[in-house]
Amino acid sequence: KMGFNTIGDVANANPEVFVKEFKSMGIEIWNRANGIDESIVDSSEHKNKSISVSWTLDHDSDDIDYIKEVLLKQVDEVGRNLRRKKLYATVVAVTFKTYNFISYSKQTSVNNPINSNDEIYDEAIKLLYNAWNFEKIRNIGIRLSNFTAVKISQNDLFDDKKNNSDNEKIQNAVDKIKDKYGSDIINPASLLEKK
Repeated sequence: KMGFNTIGDVANANPEVFVKEFKSMGIEIWNRANGIDESIVDSSEHKNKSISVSWTLDHDSDDIDYIKEVLLKQVDEVGRNLRRKKLYATVVAVTFKTYNFISYSKQTSVNNPINSNDEIYDEAIKLLYNAWNFEKIRNIGIRLSNFTAVKISQNDLFDDKKNNSDNEKIQNAVDKIKDKYGSDIINPASLLEKK
């Protein structure tokens, strides 16, 4: 209504116009348009509340193998990010949007904090199957949250899995190689092209 169409219009105007119309907030509007901000710079490191990735697919798809492949690549990305920060996640979420733009989200809390690709992927696949009715998917993503810096695990009396320390060492070695030579240098066999 005042005839300003761009931030440049506001920046080049007389600040008194804004003070007259908006009182003390008027000068703040003019300052912001001119890039002036007197607030104190907070240089402290903020903790991430979540680590996530979401991709729009090349084409709408209901091909389970293709969807799993995309999730596996996303798990590698968020998993490496998590391990780089030396964190473990206790919440895993999968989100997706169907071809007709209906959004779905499913999350789970895990008893023992995780950061390995295998564990994250297992949870992501369970969530996908619980939320997806096999409509074509347009966009899919994964989110990790509720972080801890310490891995606390409670062994299951009937669990015959070995200690995960070897898996962590392998995962960290693979991360270092990918960081140095690129994320496509090492891939799971399931991502190799079928001949």
